[in-house]
Amino acid sequence: MKLKKIILLVIIIAAVYFFYWNTDFGAANQKLKTLDGKYLNGVMPIEEKLNEYKTELGKLKNEYTFKGPSAEKNAINALIDMRLKTIELIDAQKDVDSKYKLLNAADADCKSIYFTDLIAAYDSWGAELDSITKMVSKFEKDFAQYKNDSYLNNLKDSMVGMKQGIGNQKQVLNENC
Repeated sequence: MKLKKIILLVIIIAAVYFFYWNTDFGAANQKLKTLDGKYLNGVMPIEEKLNEYKTELGKLKNEYTFKGPSAEKNAINALIDMRLKTIELIDAQKDVDSKYKLLNAADADCKSIYFTDLIAAYDSWGAELDSITKMVSKFEKDFAQYKNDSYLNNLKDSMVGMKQGIGNQKQVLNENC
């Protein structure tokens, strides 16, 4: 009889703990989704709101207290880190755009520093894409239960499209030289 009571008590404690953790983790994930709805246009942050979005993500990462297992804290932190990395990707893309404008404005040839700078900017942008792709792969490996997250699926699709775009642009630039 005592054993049954102990087992029942353990089950109740585990259920309460799981419910408490699940609602806390769920609330953090819901807050991320709310931020996404406010600041994202598809997967990429809206440029005028980048700093505000970055600040809100930082607040969530630094101020939100998770009471659940550390694996779940790590999952939320990884999701936030991917979003922060996406903001860095936009900076790399802006660098490419500015280098391209400089190349066109200077009406420079393929041997100019403008061309070399543009190719380097494309390489940097590609490296940012590779970094995000690795983050997504690691996340899916470490947190399989969140593998079908809509943000992750959209991010993966965007990364593939951007990577192809970068490759195509570099090929066109090199062919024209």
